[in-house]
Amino acid sequence: MAIARALASDPDIIIADEPTGALDSQNTQEILTLMDQIAADGKLVICVTHSQEVADHGTRIVHMADGVIDHDTRLKDPFPVKEHVALPAKHLSFTAMVKMALKHMRYNLKRNLLIIFGASIGIFSVILMLGLGRGVKGYMNHEIYSQIKPTAVQVAQNTDSQDPKKLAVTQSDLSRLQKLSHVKKVQLGYYGSNVQVQRGNASATAQVMQTTTDQMLAKSIKKGQRPATGEVVLGKDFARKFNKKHPYRLIGKSVKISITGMNKQHLPVVMTKSLKVSGVSDGSAGQVQTNLTTVRQLYAAKKLTFHANFATVVIDNLQNVTSVQDKIKTLKASNGKKQYQLTGAGALVSTLNTYIQLAFYVLAAIAGISLLVSAIMIIVVLYISVSERTKEIGILRALGVRRKDIRRLFLSEAFFLGLFSSVLALTFTELVAYFANNVATKYIGYSIIEITSNYMIFGIVVAIIISLLAALAPAGQDSKLDPIESLAYE
Repeated sequence: MAIARALASDPDIIIADEPTGALDSQNTQEILTLMDQIAADGKLVICVTHSQEVADHGTRIVHMADGVIDHDTRLKDPFPVKEHVALPAKHLSFTAMVKMALKHMRYNLKRNLLIIFGASIGIFSVILMLGLGRGVKGYMNHEIYSQIKPTAVQVAQNTDSQDPKKLAVTQSDLSRLQKLSHVKKVQLGYYGSNVQVQRGNASATAQVMQTTTDQMLAKSIKKGQRPATGEVVLGKDFARKFNKKHPYRLIGKSVKISITGMNKQHLPVVMTKSLKVSGVSDGSAGQVQTNLTTVRQLYAAKKLTFHANFATVVIDNLQNVTSVQDKIKTLKASNGKKQYQLTGAGALVSTLNTYIQLAFYVLAAIAGISLLVSAIMIIVVLYISVSERTKEIGILRALGVRRKDIRRLFLSEAFFLGLFSSVLALTFTELVAYFANNVATKYIGYSIIEITSNYMIFGIVVAIIISLLAALAPAGQDSKLDPIESLAYE
C-alpha cells in the first residue's frame, strides 16, 4: 500500500526506508523484484537499509558510517533511462468534486439524513411563520374589505382638537386631495358619536354615526338599500335593541335620531329628526349610517353651520392605494406640520397589517434559532469528517490535488446538506400548509397559510448559505493538512 501511494503521483525518485524490514525471505524477494521493476521503468530507486543482502541487490552501493560516506561501489550497470512523460497534476474537476461529495454523503447516509432532517426543521419553521403571517394578514384584509371598498380611503384633519372648525374638511382640502396622482374623486363626509336613536318607548345610544360614501359596499347591507335623503341604515346588532328577534322588520319603519352640534357661542344644540329605516347592515354594534344631505338638513333646521369632518378619497387602482396613502401623509399645512391623517377602516387595515407582519417576523426570528443549531451540527459533523478522512485527504494531496480543491470538496458536501435540507423543509411546509388550509377553508372559507415562491427561494438560499458558512472553518482545516502526516495518520 505504501509503495502504491508513493507511485500514485508518478514521481521521478522513490526513497524506500527499510523496505524489507520485518519481512520473511519470500516477501523480501518479492519487494526486491518490485524495486527492480520500478527501476526498469525509468525511476531512481534509493533503498535505505542495514541489510547487506538488500544492498547487494542494487546496482550501486553508497556506504555511510557515522553520517559520512566512506565508499561508493558500482555493482552493475544501471537500468536504461527511458524518456519520461510527466503526468499532469491531479486537479479535481467540478464533476469529480460533485461525485466525490455525493459518494461520501451516501457512505455516511444515516448520519447525513439526521443532519438534513435537523436543519430542515429550522427552515420549515421560518417559512411556515412567514406564510402564516401572510395568510393571517390576507384573511384580516379579506374580512375588512368585504365590508368596505379597498380603494377608498378616509382622510381627516391631523388634529386632536374637538373644535368643529379645526376638524372641518373644506372645498380647498378636496381640491388639494383631488390633484394627487391616481385619485379618481374625493367625497365629503360627516362622522359623529353618541347619537341617540328612539323608536316608541325604546331608545339606545349609537357609538358611531357616519354618512355613506363610495367606501361602503352595497353587499354590506344585508337587507334593504342604501339610505336616501331622510333615511337611515342601522347595524344589525344595534337594530336588535329595538326588535331582538326580528331586526329586519325595522325596515320601512321610522326612528327618531338626535345628534349634538355646537352654535356660534360654542354651546351644545340637540338636533332631532325622524328618519325612515331603509336597510339593516352587518356592521358592528352601534353603527348608524345616513347620507350627507340628511345631516345638512339637521344643521339647517337649527340654523347651525355644518362642517364636514372627513373626506373619502377614491383611488383608481388597488395597487396604487399604498402610494396614495403615503402621499396624503406627507402633505403639509401652512405651519409645516402634517395636515392630514388616515381614519376609518383603511387606517385600521394599514396599522393592523404592520402589527401582524411585525409579530410574525418576530416569530420567524425565534424559529430561526433552530437554524443556528443546524449550523452547529454541520460544523461538528464536518470536523468529525476531518479525522475520519485524514488518510483520504493525504492520498488526494499526494496525487497532486490542490488545497483549494480539498476545501471545495468539503464545501460541496456542505452545499448539498443545505440544498437537501431546504428541499425537505419545503416539502414539510407544503404538506402542513395543504392540511391546514383544508381545515381553514372548511371553517372560515379562507386559506390561512400562503407560501409564495419568494419564501421558497428564501428558504433554499438561507439553508445553503448557513451550511456553507458552517463549513468554512472545517474545510479550511482540511485543506491545510500535511500530506505526509495524513498518510501516516492512524
